[in-house]
Amino acid sequence: MSNMNTILFVSSIDKDALLGELISRLSINGGQYYRYYVLSGELKMYENGNCKVVIKGSKSSASRPKAILRARKLIPLLKEVQIVHYHFIDTLVPLIDFFIIRKKPLFKIATVWGSDFYKASGIKARIKSILYRNVQTITFTNDNTRKVFLEHHVNLSVNFRTVRFGLSILSNIDSQLNDYNSSKNRKNWNYREEDVVIAIGTNASPNQNHLKILSALNSLPENAKSNWRFIIPLGYPNVSQTYLNEIKEQIKASHLENCRLDFDYYKGEQLASYRLLPDVLIQLQTTDQFSGAMQETLFAKRQIITGSWLPYNLLVQKGISFSLCNTFSELPEILLNIIQKPISESDRIKNKKIIRELSHWDEVFLSWNKLYTID
Repeated sequence: MSNMNTILFVSSIDKDALLGELISRLSINGGQYYRYYVLSGELKMYENGNCKVVIKGSKSSASRPKAILRARKLIPLLKEVQIVHYHFIDTLVPLIDFFIIRKKPLFKIATVWGSDFYKASGIKARIKSILYRNVQTITFTNDNTRKVFLEHHVNLSVNFRTVRFGLSILSNIDSQLNDYNSSKNRKNWNYREEDVVIAIGTNASPNQNHLKILSALNSLPENAKSNWRFIIPLGYPNVSQTYLNEIKEQIKASHLENCRLDFDYYKGEQLASYRLLPDVLIQLQTTDQFSGAMQETLFAKRQIITGSWLPYNLLVQKGISFSLCNTFSELPEILLNIIQKPISESDRIKNKKIIRELSHWDEVFLSWNKLYTID
């Protein structure tokens, strides 16, 4: 399906892996697309799958008044634009809509990512509600956020849709699985084929509960603690020295003799290989929307332990096979059980199929493209 509209994306988040990928894919099918990053003032143009910077942004974020004034550079562009799509609604986005963009009658869409809604209260929430009343469609990346949002905004007369971002790395994982050699992949990461490899969390945020997980693992049998290989991905965001020291101290206190702290940030084929590495991913965040890293690991046919408190009802309903942990004290027993009795190959294949349907760009792209079909 082609789309010949000129569309302006306005966002307060700079995520090329998600938003940049979406716009690039849209542009392959025709039309012209612009992306404005409100914090830096950078304007990019996408055409035929290619991206170029039209207006270079500032390296430092401007104050809100300056950011609004800087956004006046969009006014000449609005003569060409039929659709404006807002992504990640912080308080700057409604202000730019009110002072700059709303002067021209346009078809407007707002996409709520999650934390931009959940963390808003008081005056910030009221400012955002102004924008929600001035768009034609509001989309969400998952049904749970949509449900909670509608409980807070009961009188909005707009269209509501759930449209998920795709995960680009799934294509890389698929390619590697077609000719997968576990021994070779393990060797690339300095592990042996027979090693039991456990990944703890997916990034360096304290929200990953590294300390609680490491403390719980102290209850593992001594032979597991001395023989299993543990890896903690800390590639992003930047980890504070204080938190890093706490992690190191807890590793020592829990007597995990083979625990690797990984500070590298992986992309593309290297990230796909990384997702295929562990036997088990322990993913016990305090809060989450729909962890991309966990989905990628499920797609890679690895085993997952995750928290029963996390909003993954959709995965449960779809029939995903993973282990749910109610408390951190349950973790050692659950981990021992799935190492001794791994899930079947048929369950792993089913997991992969479900994640493909939910989050592969080939499956979700059409839903995005339909948003921009206007009369």
